[in-house]
Amino acid sequence: MYASSLAPPAAPVSIPQPRGFVKDDLGDKHGAIDDHSQAIAINPQYAFAYFNRGIAKSDLGDKQGAIDDYNQAIAINPKDIDFYINRGLVKFVLGDKQGAIDDHSQAIAIDPHCADAYLNRAATWQSLANTTQMCADLAVASRLGDSVAQEYFDRMCQ
Repeated sequence: MYASSLAPPAAPVSIPQPRGFVKDDLGDKHGAIDDHSQAIAINPQYAFAYFNRGIAKSDLGDKQGAIDDYNQAIAINPKDIDFYINRGLVKFVLGDKQGAIDDHSQAIAIDPHCADAYLNRAATWQSLANTTQMCADLAVASRLGDSVAQEYFDRMCQ
């Protein structure tokens, strides 16, 4: 009776994922990617495995691979703002400023109280020399309690 109740599940979906976090934290990005890929092989609908693999790929310079993983995570779970924020950050680095704005705007549409999305979108507006939009986003992020946004707003928008 006890042996059967202690038996491991048939498909331990979450086992590789925490190991991937540990490897990532230790700087083993390739090992993290392998572990996240293993989690995806076990459960192809595991959005966070794609997301975390995307982070590791981005850290290794594989920006397009990261975007591909973020796209997959978003296809599985289109309501997670972190997926859009990270994809927007990578798009910004790749020079796709409109794509970055679109992703941060989508994160804001999902959660209008996410100061990070406003702050990241403000940085993109700044890179496009759109001070009006930059200051508007910094003001909202400041009202939401982001001290970095408040500092930038005070310095650049007053």
